[in-house]
Amino acid sequence: MHDSEIAGLREMEILPGINLHILDFLPDENVVINIDPRDERVEFAFVLSGEAESALAVDSRKYLSNADPETCIALYMPGASGSFSLRRQRHARMLSLNLEAWRLKQMLGFDAAVSLGRALRINKSGPLPPVMKDLAGHFFSCSKSGTARALFFQGKAMELLAELIESILGDAGRVKSRERVVALAPGDMRRIRQARAILTENMTSPPPLMELSAMVGLNISKLKNGFHAVYNKTAYRCLHEDRMDKARHLLCAGEMNVSEVAWGVGYANVGHFSSAFSKYFGVKPKTLQMDCVRRPPAGIE
Repeated sequence: MHDSEIAGLREMEILPGINLHILDFLPDENVVINIDPRDERVEFAFVLSGEAESALAVDSRKYLSNADPETCIALYMPGASGSFSLRRQRHARMLSLNLEAWRLKQMLGFDAAVSLGRALRINKSGPLPPVMKDLAGHFFSCSKSGTARALFFQGKAMELLAELIESILGDAGRVKSRERVVALAPGDMRRIRQARAILTENMTSPPPLMELSAMVGLNISKLKNGFHAVYNKTAYRCLHEDRMDKARHLLCAGEMNVSEVAWGVGYANVGHFSSAFSKYFGVKPKTLQMDCVRRPPAGIE
């Protein structure tokens, strides 16, 4: 962003190749911030509140993505230009760290010739991890001023970078010369999330992957690779986890017995359901239900 005149937008250099942007703004009307053509850099955005949309274009291809509250976004799109739109009457508290490609490679220990687009699952968004949410919140609650404020921001930015680096290395590991990881466009990421929602909504009779790929407008290869890129697991592993989570809530609600819950999440065989549930949670479904009746666990509504 180069629109420094926007109220509530602060920019500062943390280290050579690392820049921090802090946006704390309640717009009276919709605000559009122009984005100049991007160079070789990666942007990590942390959205605490507010609603926004980015519209980017690369080589005549357009990519739209939303910035929703409590999300973390990683974006690497060299050559892209476009706009970032803030919605009126939504208090935007957003933070971003921009790292030039050479700096991120240096921090990750990658060779200078490595392609970040292939080495990392970099174009993605997801829930803002609690530790990063807490660190990001410090930028908006700081009461210091002047030099002390700048030093505080630099320190917190480095803490946030440490969490990011640990997350990136834990997710992708060291790059291998033969490894190929698919980088998804924002539009494809939305289709992958839509595909998971379809599986979850139809867990009693989920569509086959070929049918699912047609439903969201992706070919089967991109659908499979997309699930790995966004969720780091297969489509059916995501479905299994969503089934287990729904089963847990149904059991603790106490309105259905174990057999009804099994059927309600797509298991025709109650024994298979009980085995899968026990393996996933480490407790039998009936035992969990009895415990919930005696003492509802935190987080169950």
